[in-house]
Amino acid sequence: MNVNVFTAIRHEDADEMTIRQLAALGVLAESAREWGTKELATHLGVCKSAVTRLCAKLGRLGYLTCRQPVGRGADGRMRIIKITADGSALVRALTKTPNREAA
Repeated sequence: MNVNVFTAIRHEDADEMTIRQLAALGVLAESAREWGTKELATHLGVCKSAVTRLCAKLGRLGYLTCRQPVGRGADGRMRIIKITADGSALVRALTKTPNREAA
């Protein structure tokens, strides 16, 4: 994902988000699938507790959902993470290339 930092700064939620949170949203948006906590942590190069905190923050902002898996053998610590429509819209807005006028 190629996030233009200057574009991100202008977004209303950008001041509340870290680069790692934006990176996580980018990964989730590009894959359009559910991720497990451990899988996302490994992909981002962080510990599982960092992903848990990231989920709490981005979940409160409405950009992703984190739910416990159901079924036999489900670990109560694990979360299934998926980007929301608002999260996908944010990623699209932040990765738009600004129009440049010809000089």
